Amino acid sequence: MPHILIVDDELYQRMLIRETLGNDPTFTFSEAEDGIRTLEQVRRERFDLIILDVMMPEMDGFEVCRKLKNDPELRTIPVILVTALGRLQDKVMGLDSGADDFVNKPFEESELQARVRSALRMKAMHDELQRLMHLRDDLVRMIMHDMGNLVTVVNSALSLYLRLPADSPQAIRFVRDAYEANLSLSDMISDALDVSSIENQKLPVHRQEIDLLALVESLREAFHGMAMERDVEIDLNVADRFNPIVKVDPALIRRVIANLLTNALKYSPVGSHISIYLGSNDTHDMFRIAVTDHGPGIPPEDMNLIFNKYALAQLYKERRERPGRGLGLTFSKLAVEAHNGRISVQSNPGEGATFTIELPRG
Repeated sequence: MPHILIVDDELYQRMLIRETLGNDPTFTFSEAEDGIRTLEQVRRERFDLIILDVMMPEMDGFEVCRKLKNDPELRTIPVILVTALGRLQDKVMGLDSGADDFVNKPFEESELQARVRSALRMKAMHDELQRLMHLRDDLVRMIMHDMGNLVTVVNSALSLYLRLPADSPQAIRFVRDAYEANLSLSDMISDALDVSSIENQKLPVHRQEIDLLALVESLREAFHGMAMERDVEIDLNVADRFNPIVKVDPALIRRVIANLLTNALKYSPVGSHISIYLGSNDTHDMFRIAVTDHGPGIPPEDMNLIFNKYALAQLYKERRERPGRGLGLTFSKLAVEAHNGRISVQSNPGEGATFTIELPRG
């Protein structure tokens, strides 16, 4: 609810402004009768707008406005000056002091109401922009943190490899660890770049006819070694009479499925299994890919957040944790939607999660 501070040394004027704006039930009001109290009050409470009289004793409205706009913590609060001064030089002085708008006394009710609504819209837009900028910074920190972890894995594995005979089993294991971490780093960079491209509609979708079953089988084979290390089985279940020939961008869809398998492996307990399901809808004009794990599941409050890059950044900021790694899920959602499809998740805490992709066949 917008909180408005009304500043005037005359009680009647404060009451008149409050009454003029009182028809909007979302507004809340506070009052101050001079400039000194105003500066004290804005440091104690949060305000969305200040309606400030010019002609006041001790400190006039111009000086109060100047002090507000010179304070980094207060300068974003819009200020509407209310003045009986009509000379051009007075308006110039008000603009120089940082005022956002003017209303002349005596004011028309409709004019004051319109100027207040306009100032509050600008404040809301500014606040939203600031929120997104903070989330962007959190997102960058999240991605850099993940990339830093992978670089550490690569460096550590290669450092250990150099201390061992090159053909020893342990040395080969360290090289494989470095290789897999480097692949993950490459995928993370690609996801981040492609999220930006898809959002700006600059990533083309090159559809071609492919054998979906063959693509999934090749991914299952690619993840076999990683699954074996975790003692996890990857099962593939295909619906009866499923036609595997579909028309999609194979590179994009391969990365989407790979992202889902990466997340599933990350959260799968030792000795568990991951299920990949291929099927169609009732009318057979859409095909379905579902990846199910038996990990800890996703908390209900996070279900609507995990595909949103800014929400992931907020989760990271608050808990230093989030589903998946980097922007894999965000990329997956955008890539699926670029095919006019949809992606969803079902999960119960402690019972794993199922990510389902539904795409048109052509």
